[in-house]
Amino acid sequence: LASGKEEARLATGARVRALEVDGEAGRIRYEIVSGDGPKTGWVSLSVQGKELLIKDNEEDVSTEDASTQDSEGDDAIIPEMTQKGEEQEAQDALRSYCQRMQESRELETEVRGGFQRKAFPWHGTGAQAACHPAQGQLRVELEKQMGLEAGALATEGAATQDHQERRVDPMDDFPRTLEELRIRYAGQYSGAEIRDYWYKWCRPLEEVEAEQQEQMWELKPTFGYAANLEEKPSFARYDIREEVCLYVGGFRHGQVVRDACDRQFTVIGVKPDVQSGELRLWLQPNDIKRPAAGAFPHANAAVLRAKLARAPARGERLHEITADLFASAEDSDLEDMLLCRKCHLPVGEVAYDKDGPVHGECMAQLVLQELKEEQEAHIA
Repeated sequence: LASGKEEARLATGARVRALEVDGEAGRIRYEIVSGDGPKTGWVSLSVQGKELLIKDNEEDVSTEDASTQDSEGDDAIIPEMTQKGEEQEAQDALRSYCQRMQESRELETEVRGGFQRKAFPWHGTGAQAACHPAQGQLRVELEKQMGLEAGALATEGAATQDHQERRVDPMDDFPRTLEELRIRYAGQYSGAEIRDYWYKWCRPLEEVEAEQQEQMWELKPTFGYAANLEEKPSFARYDIREEVCLYVGGFRHGQVVRDACDRQFTVIGVKPDVQSGELRLWLQPNDIKRPAAGAFPHANAAVLRAKLARAPARGERLHEITADLFASAEDSDLEDMLLCRKCHLPVGEVAYDKDGPVHGECMAQLVLQELKEEQEAHIA
């Protein structure tokens, strides 16, 4: 109604078909079916509290002359809608949508109390969130009820949010935007099905990361392997729990990944970085044919997902290694400590040298064993 005045008007008794509904402005975009007037345009649903659109009735149709756009305040010509049940269903769906949106806003205002949702993410979860679906999900339901294309009712702000927001695809636990999801499943599902899957099954990345962080306890290093990339590396233990590996590095233990140069790595697990003390996901370079472990510096899960991609597994799986194959090991302070050559336990500050460091007790056992072997050889 705030647009410029149209020279041509819909004639009394003209019949139109609704193509698109603008819920915020309270109007529809129409296409003329019969009668005189502009072939297409926008018309308001109501003016000054008076409902303008009238359901089509073949026996008795009451219409008024109305202008589709009149900024000077002239009486509007009201076109009739041609479909009997479809238009009424659209209006009912629109009213339901607006009512549920208002309830959602009131609840959000009451719960948040003026605080930012990002600072208190638990306000958007639980039974309250389940009773009041997200705005995007309501929009999808409304589009289905009205038979519109997916995204027809999306506002500019909602479309921008969908374009930027990343959600975790449960098919491979990988975060994607809605556009990336459409590209991935193009040709397999329709746009409406992909959008419905996006809202109902793909969880927001922030929500998944917060849940993983809450579930993370202190590290439980159980998997023995090489600690670094040196020719003679130290021994270390890694936490290989799935939730820990996904939270820290975005990939699971044992998965094979590759970088942009097609160099392949096998995921080992999580342990702190010796220099920074930060948790890192450690990888075995597959082109090194001995136990070795390296980590990308300052790389969190998002960085690693951007740098690496999953690759088909080749060769043998990653196997755990025992400490008796190493001369040293990382302690709880991430410092290298020498291991006894006989018992493979830390030797401490004082040790004997017998083809490598050994405890005093272990040295005595080795000496007795050598004497016994010499006596047996002399008797023989």
